[in-house]
Amino acid sequence: MLRYAPSKLQVSAHVKVTFVFDDPTLLDECPFVCKISTDAKGEYKFFGVAYGRKKDADALKSWAQKFPETKLFTQKGEFIEKI
Repeated sequence: MLRYAPSKLQVSAHVKVTFVFDDPTLLDECPFVCKISTDAKGEYKFFGVAYGRKKDADALKSWAQKFPETKLFTQKGEFIEKI
């Protein structure tokens, strides 16, 4: 019998998106829990991580599209996709 391994998104109950930005007003009315710090690489002013449940992954990805660079990860930090 052939079995398929579940995708990373199916395994984790939570997801997170990393993003970089210069304009803090992009966070206005953010519906997700976020952690923000200065961008250590220096390409942008800020680096952020937004957290959500797996069922909210599509909404989280949609919200994150306004940032110049975003990536979706499992809660454990496994890369899923670049947004």
